[in-house]
Amino acid sequence: MIGAQEATSARTIGGGLGRDETLAWELLSPLHRVLIVAVVAVAANRSRQGSIKIFEAM
Repeated sequence: MIGAQEATSARTIGGGLGRDETLAWELLSPLHRVLIVAVVAVAANRSRQGSIKIFEAM
């Protein structure tokens, strides 16, 4: 992954992380950062879909 280190840095993503969270994020490899974001995105999407199904059932 070319440019992954810079693209996934805490400064670039600007996620409003605290000092400890920023340090922990920077200790991860870029590949791990990408995988974490992907897993969270899938979980959020599935959660949203479940909420829609519950709403439609009402």
